Amino acid sequence: MLSTDMHSHLLPGIDDGSTGVNNSIELIKGLQELGFKKFITTPHIFWDMYKNDATTIESARLALEKEMERIQVITPLQTAAEYYLDDYFDGLLEKNTPLLTIKDTMVLVEFSFIAPSANFKQQLFQLQIKGYQPILAHPERYLYLSNNKKMFDEMKNSGCLFQLNLLSLTGYYGKPTAD
Repeated sequence: MLSTDMHSHLLPGIDDGSTGVNNSIELIKGLQELGFKKFITTPHIFWDMYKNDATTIESARLALEKEMERIQVITPLQTAAEYYLDDYFDGLLEKNTPLLTIKDTMVLVEFSFIAPSANFKQQLFQLQIKGYQPILAHPERYLYLSNNKKMFDEMKNSGCLFQLNLLSLTGYYGKPTAD
């Protein structure tokens, strides 16, 4: 049923995902065995930890695709990004820097797992003003929002989409998400 992984950290050595090209290929082969046929890689752009941009992401994709071609691992590989809502992100919007999208105008975003930023609603709004549709990455992992259905309803009603981590349904990150 699932054939596209739209949130992955498969690009080699640029964030907390794959450590290198061989690791990336091992992960892709494993996901292919599970039935995945297409991958949209979404490395972190979180300026305090992962100073990625379109250039570093494209470079990593090209290195991976070169090795995939050499060993004949065939699968569509697309690049986007998972943007951390921080001051750097605000600067990208202010400068009208084109964002790396999952599809069309859809942009994957995340925020702190510890506490919400004071202005995350404003950041989501600014993203929409710039013509993008936010997709909130792994909302089930923001424990401070877990009992705040009203907040999720507000985000949904304002046009925000949500991306669920499949492993969250298995209890991999703690108590399984059921509601």
